[in-house]
This record gives sequence, structure tokens and C-alpha cells, in this order.
Amino acid sequence: MIMSISDLIMYTWLKLLMTLLSDIMVKNLALLVIIDVSVLENHHVASSFSVMQNHPNSNILGGLPKDQYKRARALMIQAILNTDMSKHFAELGKFKTRLGA
Repeated sequence: MIMSISDLIMYTWLKLLMTLLSDIMVKNLALLVIIDVSVLENHHVASSFSVMQNHPNSNILGGLPKDQYKRARALMIQAILNTDMSKHFAELGKFKTRLGA
């Protein structure tokens, strides 16, 4: 996976921030797991929804009813998290197994 300089800086910054915050959040194991998994992808999810929230003209989900918004949001999050290359070969193996069966 090739990362741009800005992605590398953001990744490094997020890891530092998570290290600093981990002492505060030690009591919440679920939160620690979420933060330590797919760091860059979680940043992309947060950034995407931040842009939509702060720039109404960019909010492609803004006109949806609440139930459709929740579904579209969940699909978007899953699509972004699925770009985590650390899980690529495991998923590829599952796919090849299904093809071979």
C-alpha cells in the first residue's frame, strides 16, 4: 500500500493521539479496540461525515429519511473500513475458497 505524505503524517498524528488518550480510556476496552483497528480508515470515515455535516452542499445523505440515512451511513462506513489492506489477504482467501467450492 502506498501512502501519501499527508496520509503518513495524519496516521502518525493519530497514533500519537491514541497513545496519549489510551491512559484516559483504559477503562473502556471497546473504545480502545475501535481506535486501534483500521486507524486510517476510521479517520476517513470521521472526515467524510465531518465534511457532510459542516458543508451542507456536500451532504449527499442530507435529504434522506432517518431510517434510510442510518442504512446509507452504515453502508458507507463498511465500504470505507473494507479498504483496510491489512485485512486484504484474509478476505481474498475467503473469496477464493468460495469460488473453489
